[in-house]
Amino acid sequence: MEATICWMDKKPLRVGSSYLVQHGINVSRSKVSALANLVDVVSLNALKAVAELNLNETADVQLRTAKETFYDPFAENKANGAFTVLDEQTNATIEVGLIR
Repeated sequence: MEATICWMDKKPLRVGSSYLVQHGINVSRSKVSALANLVDVVSLNALKAVAELNLNETADVQLRTAKETFYDPFAENKANGAFTVLDEQTNATIEVGLIR
């Protein structure tokens, strides 16, 4: 799944990290398989490649989910094109994402 995300945790997001993805009523374990460009939230242009994502930063990512997830791009279907990511330990929401 390719998405644009906003990171909302003090602990940085890094490639290889595991999380729970909640998409609608479905929850699936996931792993960050790639972290691409940091996104300028005003212009929505890619700024630079990053190795990790820090609090309140927005970037393009690739996620691999443990079970099949049926989704639409956010631009086509807002209700089925968004998700949240939960910390496996605390169940706190640590990211919101828009599927591309």
